[in-house]
Amino acid sequence: MNTPIAGGTKTGARPRGCEHHIETGIVRGGRSDQAKRLKELENENAQLKKLVANQALDLAILKETVSGNY
Repeated sequence: MNTPIAGGTKTGARPRGCEHHIETGIVRGGRSDQAKRLKELENENAQLKKLVANQALDLAILKETVSGNY
């Protein structure tokens, strides 16, 4: 009898669904790809934050100019 236990069964069989993780590379080195993608997203996020800050500054300058408080 194969009684389910954590990580599979007493016979050592993998639970259903593990094939997907192995095929996509998560088990075999896929984490380095994820780390690389995370770094790319962090860099893009930093650039976007700078862009938003510059836009906010431009908007503040324009509002001050229009109100005549310059």
